[in-house]
Amino acid sequence: MSNDAATVNPQSTSEAPLSTQQPYPLPIAEFWYRIAADIIDLICLAVIFFFLSLFFRSFLFSIGPSGRVFSFLIAVGYFAIPTRYNNGQTVGKGFLKLTVTDAHGKTLTFKKSLLRSVILCSILALNGWNLSVFFTSGLGKFWSDGFSLEAL
Repeated sequence: MSNDAATVNPQSTSEAPLSTQQPYPLPIAEFWYRIAADIIDLICLAVIFFFLSLFFRSFLFSIGPSGRVFSFLIAVGYFAIPTRYNNGQTVGKGFLKLTVTDAHGKTLTFKKSLLRSVILCSILALNGWNLSVFFTSGLGKFWSDGFSLEAL
């Protein structure tokens, strides 16, 4: 009998240390459940922003377009804080009994939760963003001077 590493000896019952074992593959929620949780979360955010606009109307009008940054920070907080401190659940995920975990089934660290939320909310924040400043700057002039990706 060879001592080949790929050969498994049935009499040997020693297990590999925990640090070298593969993580247990966790089930991933179906696409439509995740979309439904996101829709519930967006409705919750809409309610939050509605009440903020009622109580802080003059402040929000005074900051003008910078309000997008303010809204972005609130949305990031809405997703990052509960994902870290509420067992990986926002309101929508809790309603559908979904959780956000790492590959080992543990709750995300705040750093990972924040990064995840920034990526998620960036997509929403850039929707309808006025990029006229970009196109009137030096780089925008570069694009408007006839630069084409096809030329590369």
